[in-house]
Amino acid sequence: AAVDAALAEKTKADAAKAAKEAKAAEDAKAAAALSKLCEIMISYTQRNANAKALALNLYSELEKHGYKVWLDVKVDDKSEAAMQKAVNTSKFVIAVLSDGQGVRGCAYFERPFCLKELRWARKAGKFIQPVLMDEDKTRINVLLNGGTYLDTTRFEGAPEDLRDLGSVDMVDLNMSDREYFELGLKKIIRKARAKGVKIDDHLNTPPSPLKG
Repeated sequence: AAVDAALAEKTKADAAKAAKEAKAAEDAKAAAALSKLCEIMISYTQRNANAKALALNLYSELEKHGYKVWLDVKVDDKSEAAMQKAVNTSKFVIAVLSDGQGVRGCAYFERPFCLKELRWARKAGKFIQPVLMDEDKTRINVLLNGGTYLDTTRFEGAPEDLRDLGSVDMVDLNMSDREYFELGLKKIIRKARAKGVKIDDHLNTPPSPLKG
Protein backbone atom coordinates (compact mmCIF):
# COMPACT_ATOMS: atom_id res chain seq x y z
CA ALA A 1 0.00 0.00 0.00
CA ALA A 2 2.87 2.34 0.88
CA VAL A 3 4.52 1.65 -2.48
CA ASP A 4 1.26 2.27 -4.33
CA ALA A 5 0.78 5.54 -2.46
CA ALA A 6 4.32 6.64 -3.29
CA LEU A 7 3.83 5.80 -6.96
CA ALA A 8 0.55 7.71 -7.00
CA GLU A 9 2.23 10.75 -5.48
CA LYS A 10 5.07 10.56 -7.99
CA THR A 11 2.61 10.25 -10.87
CA LYS A 12 0.70 13.24 -9.56
CA ALA A 13 3.89 15.28 -9.17
CA ASP A 14 5.08 14.33 -12.67
CA ALA A 15 1.72 15.34 -14.14
CA ALA A 16 1.83 18.69 -12.33
CA LYS A 17 5.38 19.30 -13.53
CA ALA A 18 4.46 18.41 -17.11
CA ALA A 19 1.44 20.72 -16.99
CA LYS A 20 3.57 23.55 -15.61
CA GLU A 21 6.20 23.07 -18.32
CA ALA A 22 3.51 22.91 -21.02
CA LYS A 23 1.98 26.18 -19.76
CA ALA A 24 5.40 27.86 -19.63
CA ALA A 25 6.08 26.76 -23.21
CA GLU A 26 2.67 28.01 -24.31
CA ASP A 27 3.21 31.37 -22.58
CA ALA A 28 6.66 31.72 -24.15
CA LYS A 29 5.23 30.95 -27.58
CA ALA A 30 2.45 33.48 -27.11
CA ALA A 31 4.90 36.12 -25.89
CA ALA A 32 7.19 35.47 -28.86
CA ALA A 33 4.28 35.80 -31.25
CA LEU A 34 3.13 39.02 -29.62
CA SER A 35 6.64 40.47 -29.63
CA LYS A 36 6.63 40.20 -33.41
CA LEU A 37 3.43 42.23 -33.48
CA CYS A 38 4.27 44.82 -30.84
CA GLU A 39 7.24 47.14 -30.66
CA ILE A 40 5.48 50.08 -29.04
CA MET A 41 2.62 49.94 -26.54
CA ILE A 42 0.40 53.03 -26.20
CA SER A 43 -1.10 53.68 -22.77
CA TYR A 44 -3.93 56.23 -22.47
CA THR A 45 -7.38 56.72 -20.98
CA GLN A 46 -10.52 56.47 -23.09
CA ARG A 47 -12.23 58.76 -20.55
CA ASN A 48 -10.53 61.71 -22.25
CA ALA A 49 -11.73 62.06 -25.86
CA ASN A 50 -8.71 64.15 -26.85
CA ALA A 51 -6.32 61.57 -25.40
CA LYS A 52 -8.09 58.82 -27.34
CA ALA A 53 -7.81 60.85 -30.55
CA LEU A 54 -4.11 61.43 -29.90
CA ALA A 55 -3.53 57.72 -29.20
CA LEU A 56 -5.26 56.81 -32.47
CA ASN A 57 -3.16 59.36 -34.37
CA LEU A 58 0.03 57.98 -32.83
CA TYR A 59 -1.00 54.46 -33.72
CA SER A 60 -1.81 55.32 -37.34
CA GLU A 61 1.29 57.41 -37.99
CA LEU A 62 3.73 55.03 -36.30
CA GLU A 63 2.20 52.06 -38.12
CA LYS A 64 2.43 53.97 -41.40
CA HIS A 65 6.13 54.46 -40.80
CA GLY A 66 6.68 50.75 -40.24
CA TYR A 67 6.43 50.33 -36.48
CA LYS A 68 4.36 47.58 -34.88
CA VAL A 69 2.10 49.26 -32.34
CA TRP A 70 -0.30 47.89 -29.70
CA LEU A 71 -3.42 49.93 -28.97
CA ASP A 72 -6.38 48.41 -27.15
CA VAL A 73 -9.05 49.56 -29.61
CA LYS A 74 -7.10 47.98 -32.47
CA VAL A 75 -6.91 44.44 -31.05
CA ASP A 76 -9.47 41.72 -30.41
CA ASP A 77 -8.17 40.70 -26.99
CA LYS A 78 -8.60 43.66 -24.64
CA SER A 79 -8.20 41.65 -21.43
CA GLU A 80 -5.92 42.67 -18.59
CA ALA A 81 -3.65 39.75 -19.43
CA ALA A 82 -3.34 41.00 -23.02
CA MET A 83 -2.48 44.49 -21.80
CA GLN A 84 0.22 43.15 -19.51
CA LYS A 85 1.68 41.00 -22.29
CA ALA A 86 1.73 44.00 -24.60
CA VAL A 87 3.70 45.98 -22.00
CA ASN A 88 6.08 43.13 -21.22
CA THR A 89 6.85 42.27 -24.84
CA SER A 90 7.00 45.81 -26.21
CA LYS A 91 10.29 47.63 -26.66
CA PHE A 92 8.96 50.71 -24.91
CA VAL A 93 5.72 52.37 -23.78
CA ILE A 94 4.23 55.69 -24.82
CA ALA A 95 2.08 57.17 -22.03
CA VAL A 96 -0.47 59.76 -23.17
CA LEU A 97 -0.85 61.97 -20.11
CA SER A 98 -4.16 63.80 -19.88
CA ASP A 99 -6.57 65.25 -17.37
CA GLY A 100 -10.19 64.24 -16.95
CA GLN A 101 -11.61 67.22 -18.83
CA GLY A 102 -13.22 68.41 -15.63
CA VAL A 103 -14.69 65.04 -14.63
CA ARG A 104 -13.35 63.55 -11.41
CA GLY A 105 -11.94 60.05 -11.81
CA CYS A 106 -11.24 60.42 -15.53
CA ALA A 107 -7.67 61.75 -15.56
CA TYR A 108 -4.88 59.44 -16.72
CA PHE A 109 -3.44 59.00 -13.24
CA GLU A 110 -6.91 58.24 -11.85
CA ARG A 111 -7.51 55.27 -14.15
CA PRO A 112 -6.61 51.89 -12.58
CA PHE A 113 -5.47 50.26 -15.82
CA CYS A 114 -3.27 53.21 -16.75
CA LEU A 115 -1.52 52.89 -13.39
CA LYS A 116 -1.17 49.13 -13.86
CA GLU A 117 0.38 49.61 -17.29
CA LEU A 118 2.94 52.06 -15.93
CA ARG A 119 3.83 49.77 -13.03
CA TRP A 120 4.09 46.71 -15.30
CA ALA A 121 6.43 48.71 -17.51
CA ARG A 122 8.54 49.74 -14.53
CA LYS A 123 8.72 46.17 -13.25
CA ALA A 124 9.71 44.88 -16.70
CA GLY A 125 12.38 47.57 -17.05
CA LYS A 126 10.69 49.23 -20.03
CA PHE A 127 11.39 52.82 -21.02
CA ILE A 128 8.28 55.00 -20.67
CA GLN A 129 8.01 58.08 -22.88
CA PRO A 130 5.35 60.51 -21.62
CA VAL A 131 3.58 62.58 -24.27
CA LEU A 132 0.87 65.20 -24.04
CA MET A 133 -1.14 67.46 -26.28
CA ASP A 134 0.42 70.82 -26.98
CA GLU A 135 -2.48 72.65 -25.32
CA ASP A 136 -1.98 70.67 -22.08
CA LYS A 137 1.58 71.83 -21.43
CA THR A 138 0.37 74.38 -18.88
CA ARG A 139 -1.57 71.68 -17.00
CA ILE A 140 1.11 69.03 -16.68
CA ASN A 141 2.50 70.23 -13.32
CA VAL A 142 -0.92 69.90 -11.67
CA LEU A 143 -1.52 66.56 -13.41
CA LEU A 144 1.70 65.18 -11.94
CA ASN A 145 1.93 66.89 -8.57
CA GLY A 146 -1.63 67.85 -7.75
CA GLY A 147 -3.20 71.28 -7.31
CA THR A 148 -5.82 73.47 -8.96
CA TYR A 149 -6.15 73.96 -12.70
CA LEU A 150 -6.92 77.37 -14.17
CA ASP A 151 -10.58 76.33 -14.49
CA THR A 152 -10.56 75.74 -10.68
CA THR A 153 -10.73 71.93 -11.10
CA ARG A 154 -8.83 70.23 -8.27
CA PHE A 155 -6.60 67.21 -8.86
CA GLU A 156 -4.64 65.11 -6.38
CA GLY A 157 -1.81 64.32 -8.80
CA ALA A 158 -0.05 61.12 -9.72
CA PRO A 159 0.69 58.42 -7.12
CA GLU A 160 3.99 59.04 -5.35
CA ASP A 161 5.74 56.11 -7.02
CA LEU A 162 4.95 57.48 -10.49
CA ARG A 163 5.57 61.19 -10.06
CA ASP A 164 9.15 60.83 -11.23
CA LEU A 165 7.75 60.48 -14.76
CA GLY A 166 7.89 64.25 -14.63
CA SER A 167 11.69 64.00 -14.77
CA VAL A 168 11.48 62.40 -18.23
CA ASP A 169 11.67 64.97 -21.02
CA MET A 170 8.12 64.96 -22.35
CA VAL A 171 7.07 65.27 -25.98
CA ASP A 172 4.18 67.58 -26.78
CA LEU A 173 2.15 66.84 -29.90
CA ASN A 174 -0.11 69.01 -32.00
CA MET A 175 -2.61 67.07 -34.11
CA SER A 176 -3.61 70.16 -36.10
CA ASP A 177 -0.06 70.77 -37.35
CA ARG A 178 1.20 67.81 -39.38
CA GLU A 179 4.80 69.05 -39.55
CA TYR A 180 4.89 69.58 -35.80
CA PHE A 181 3.30 66.17 -35.20
CA GLU A 182 5.90 64.49 -37.42
CA LEU A 183 8.64 66.21 -35.45
CA GLY A 184 7.06 64.86 -32.27
CA LEU A 185 7.17 61.32 -33.65
CA LYS A 186 10.85 61.73 -34.45
CA LYS A 187 11.51 62.99 -30.93
CA ILE A 188 9.76 59.95 -29.43
CA ILE A 189 11.87 57.48 -31.40
CA ARG A 190 15.08 59.45 -30.90
CA LYS A 191 14.56 59.64 -27.14
CA ALA A 192 13.76 55.92 -26.90
CA ARG A 193 16.91 55.02 -28.86
CA ALA A 194 18.95 57.40 -26.70
CA LYS A 195 17.74 55.44 -23.66
CA GLY A 196 19.04 52.20 -25.15
CA VAL A 197 15.81 50.93 -26.72
CA LYS A 198 16.74 48.69 -29.64
CA ILE A 199 14.26 49.79 -32.26
CA ASP A 200 14.72 50.61 -35.93
CA ASP A 201 14.82 54.27 -36.90
CA HIS A 202 12.21 54.20 -39.66
CA LEU A 203 11.73 57.95 -39.26
CA ASN A 204 15.40 58.78 -39.94
CA THR A 205 15.55 60.97 -36.87
CA PRO A 206 18.45 63.42 -36.81
CA PRO A 207 20.84 63.32 -33.86
CA SER A 208 20.02 65.80 -31.14
CA PRO A 209 22.53 68.12 -29.45
CA LEU A 210 20.42 67.75 -26.32
CA LYS A 211 20.92 64.88 -23.91
CA GLY A 212 18.10 62.28 -24.23
